This record gives sequence, structure tokens and C-alpha cells, in this order.
Amino acid sequence: MTSSAQNAIQNLTPTTPQSMFTRYIFTIEHFSEIAKEIYYGAFMPDTTNDIEAKNVTIDSLHLVPNTTGLHANIAGWPPSSDRVRQVNYATLLASKATLHTL
Repeated sequence: MTSSAQNAIQNLTPTTPQSMFTRYIFTIEHFSEIAKEIYYGAFMPDTTNDIEAKNVTIDSLHLVPNTTGLHANIAGWPPSSDRVRQVNYATLLASKATLHTL
């Protein structure tokens, strides 16, 4: 990757707590369209929806831009052996997220 591409990716790191990020949800079990709620399962590693950057910084969680610079991943999850903490973090993230349906 060129240095200009690396700089572009670094510049996409959220600079304000109000930066919005999208996570796509592909399964109906992760949300209720009627109640307009997102369930914690939607925030377990590898799912998608919208959330402000300031709501991602819980303990070790943080946003990391991917190599394209167009997306960011939530990193810093507890290990899979600590499912209780993963569920707690995901529940907090879900409570701060906004559901958008098509």
C-alpha cells in the first residue's frame, strides 16, 4: 500500500465522537422492525448497523479503518472464551444503535 493510501486510511479514523458508522445486519434474528430495536447479537463480532463513533469506545473496543479506507471494524473484543463480556459489550452497543430498514 502506498503512503498516500495509508494516510487516507488514517484520516478516516473518526475525528469526532459524532462520526457515524454502519454495520449491515443480514439476519432477522438480530432486530425487530416493529419495535425498531437492534438485539445484542447484531453487535457480536462480524455483524452490521449504524452507530456513532463515541458509542464504540467501551473499555477495549475501538474502531479500526479497513485497508480500503471505506469501512471500519470494531476491534478490541474480548476473546471468544469470554462470551459474557462479549455479550455485555454487544448489548451496550445495540442500545446505542439506530435501526434502518429498507
